[in-house]
This record gives sequence, C-alpha cells and structure tokens, in this order.
Amino acid sequence: MADTAITLNISKQILSNGAELPGATLKIVDAETNVVVKDGNGKDLTWVSGTSSQSIDTANFVSGHPYILVGRNSTRRLQHG
Repeated sequence: MADTAITLNISKQILSNGAELPGATLKIVDAETNVVVKDGNGKDLTWVSGTSSQSIDTANFVSGHPYILVGRNSTRRLQHG
C-alpha cells in the first residue's frame, strides 16, 4: 500500500461567524524538532492568512509523523496519515 499525498486547506476564521480572519501569521512545524516544514518547492510553510484558505501540498510530509500548526495566538497539533 502506497501513501497518497493530500492537499490541506487551512484558514484562520472567526469562531462566532466563520468569517476569514486576515493578517494572522501561521506556520507548520515538525512536532519533534520544532523546525518549520518545507513544501515541495523547498519553501518554508509560513504564511499570513488572507481572505481565503491556504492550500498545503503534503507531499513532503511523513505519514504518521506529528506536525504542529502554529498561529499568532493558537497552536493546534496535526497528525498526518
């Protein structure tokens, strides 16, 4: 069985109404090393939220490995796979 890359769509939203919250700094880091993960083009997965979600290609992610989505005022643990 082979792993299949998926695309994550991540956005920062207002909890009460689901509206996008532009201007938040977000990044995905390796949960074990705390190093920012790179996308398929070698670019750090760090961005500022806008008015729509950010698409993340998970081709460089390791199945079953933990990653953390870090935001300006929040941190959420992600498990790929």
